[in-house]
Amino acid sequence: MMNNLKFFFVLFIVVNIICITFAQNVNKNVLCGTKETCGDCIQEDGCIWCSKFVKSSESGTSNFVRCIVESEKTPNWCPEDLIKYNPEPELKVIKNLPLNSVPNKNVPIIQISPQRVHLKLRRNQEYNLTFQYAQAVDYPVDLYYLMDLSNSMADDRENLSKLGDKLADAMRKLTKNFRLGFGSFVEKVTMPFVSTVPEKLQKPCSSANCTAAYSYKHHLKLDSDTSKFTIEVNNARVSGNLDSPEDGFDAILQSIVCQKEIGWRENATHLLVFSTDAGYHLAGDGKLAGIVEPHDGRCYLNDKGEYTHALKFDYPSISFINRHVKKHNIDLLFAVTKNVEETYRNLAKRIAGAQVGILDNDSKNVVSLVSNVYQKLKQSVFIIDNAGSDIQIDYFSKCLEDKEERKTKNCSDIRYNKIVTFTAAIRPTNCKKQIIEIKPRSLTESLVIELEVQCDCDCEQSGHKSFEADSQYCSSAGNLTCGVCSCNSGRLGKFCECADDSGLSNSADLNSCKISNKTDERVCSERGKCKCGKCVCDKGRQPGEEYSGPYCQCDNFSCKKPNNKMCSGHGTCECRHCICDPGFTGSACECDLRPESCIEPGKTEICSGKGSCRCGECICQTQPIRYWGRYCDMCSDCPGQRCSEFVDCVECQAFPNTGKYSIEECKLYCNFTTHFDDGDNNDVNFKICEHIDNNGCTMLFKYTYDMNKPTVYVQKEKKCPAKVELLPIMLLVIGTIVLAGIILLVIWKIVTEVHDRREYVRFEKERQNAKWDRGENPLYKEPTTTIKNPLFEES
Repeated sequence: MMNNLKFFFVLFIVVNIICITFAQNVNKNVLCGTKETCGDCIQEDGCIWCSKFVKSSESGTSNFVRCIVESEKTPNWCPEDLIKYNPEPELKVIKNLPLNSVPNKNVPIIQISPQRVHLKLRRNQEYNLTFQYAQAVDYPVDLYYLMDLSNSMADDRENLSKLGDKLADAMRKLTKNFRLGFGSFVEKVTMPFVSTVPEKLQKPCSSANCTAAYSYKHHLKLDSDTSKFTIEVNNARVSGNLDSPEDGFDAILQSIVCQKEIGWRENATHLLVFSTDAGYHLAGDGKLAGIVEPHDGRCYLNDKGEYTHALKFDYPSISFINRHVKKHNIDLLFAVTKNVEETYRNLAKRIAGAQVGILDNDSKNVVSLVSNVYQKLKQSVFIIDNAGSDIQIDYFSKCLEDKEERKTKNCSDIRYNKIVTFTAAIRPTNCKKQIIEIKPRSLTESLVIELEVQCDCDCEQSGHKSFEADSQYCSSAGNLTCGVCSCNSGRLGKFCECADDSGLSNSADLNSCKISNKTDERVCSERGKCKCGKCVCDKGRQPGEEYSGPYCQCDNFSCKKPNNKMCSGHGTCECRHCICDPGFTGSACECDLRPESCIEPGKTEICSGKGSCRCGECICQTQPIRYWGRYCDMCSDCPGQRCSEFVDCVECQAFPNTGKYSIEECKLYCNFTTHFDDGDNNDVNFKICEHIDNNGCTMLFKYTYDMNKPTVYVQKEKKCPAKVELLPIMLLVIGTIVLAGIILLVIWKIVTEVHDRREYVRFEKERQNAKWDRGENPLYKEPTTTIKNPLFEES
């Protein structure tokens, strides 16, 4: 029995695959058949074009299909020399200097190879381009320390001045080519951010070493003489303001865009350390002071290094800062205190490559924090590009330790003199020429790709043997290109034989406007008018809706609309089929193939490395450890988790008389109290646990430690699978069968009754139309004969 079930299940899957493949081929045939020029044809994957010219006098060829799926080609369809196949990719390497990871005065450092290529593809054609990366030894590092100098950071400033040399020594152990700079920030000098009382403007805090407030000040240009750093930090004085958030965003932006003033080197790692114990103002907060003009992204530092446009421009937005971080190759480190950790972790998720480090209350651990972050940066490579939404690029690599190539942009455990190979799968979706830059994040070196997308056939160009200007075959009113007539303005018809104001002339024109030559076939699919043997399609009912195709058989508004969005909002509708944007697939573009949709913000691994990404959702592994969650980032038995240690006590306390312990045992063995979760406890330090009991119900709880004592919260109700009641199901099945039988009997009775009534009515009609006496049998004759004398009269 089980084997039979398996057989039918496999058969069902095979049949479905065959049906889906057949449907896709049919859809592809329909899509190819709508293309009326060679250029449009070869832009569709798998479509080929025939340049054979078909004269109007040739019979049976009025509906010759020039663009078909390559797999559907037959020997009699087109001569081989006239078939325009999909053009093959063309790669030309322009610059390919060998990798050089050792600094040399005569030879520049080269960490990525090749450096520049020219790639020619057709639309929707994929090409795998291989490039290599090798980490350089003693690669230059520019570290700019940007510090909050509000009054609450006074002790941090004192410690930083003492740690300048230690910071430089620690970084020189990692690279010999190191430079250090310093800047500070407080707040915009206007109400309501700072007090404008004259006394408060000059001395906004009670400290003896307090100075007037300012927005951002550049103290020290990047310099290899780190003793200057200590001097400048010592000379910098703290200030004060009225509110808790600071003007950190203005300071970050000016530190990035003032390239010359800060002294950022082109070929160097740019590390910007942002140190604070408070939050930040963001775009829109300037309206409180009447400052509404958005920042233009330019440098505004005077000769004293002071930011001069703080009261002209609003605070920059997060996306604006992110754009300049990527543009100028900045590695941003938020070195913040514990009280604002969560605030800056959320911010770091929205800025490319940004990281968060936790400072001690007096910033004594800044040296180890910065050196650890730099080591982490150098031990990994993350590939980025500037490709737009019309180019899909997927990256694959074996990194250094993997046995098989996998889809990834990131490789860790990078070491000197070890080459990492990446493969970029490039697929353009439109016909624009573009310059694509692929590079490791935070580096200026890159692979530049001059991408040319071929969307035209050579036979459409003047000078080709299949191109004939003002051809006699096109009534001398158009060019013969790739076997078809391209009519001049004001001319219509397959052979440009009609003026554009011509109407129908004969039945042959009507047949040319039908998909087939059947007499009952609809002209122009009843969605247009046949004009000189060519369909002029109607517009749709709504703006932007239109019919298209040689027979108006297509439209751009009949595709699937999940959630009332055409092609799920991730594609365009062509000939009733969704053409999906890069990274999406499916009949309605509902399947998200982008790896980013399965990567937790701020991380790089797909599904946390514990699952696979399918249509934008993580399918988590269950063996040997079961993972769950949006990004497979949760489990009960992960290293460092103590879920199994608490589960029995949580179950008996929250749900008495269930689980392993009785009520008495629960009081005896459990030395903590379980609370019901009301949704207000969102501390990131809580670890989430999941437990499935013997009844298949799922219990969710979370725990943390406070002074070595556990605090546990549990969800108020277990999530149990719906119980399956067999008796109601059996009664329902039996009742359904009986009801179906009764309905069939009633239908049968009604049908027979109607039939009998019709037969009786027909019989009555025939009986009424009978020509004999209805009281006698016309075949019956009496045995005696009666003769009546006509002259006899009875008295």
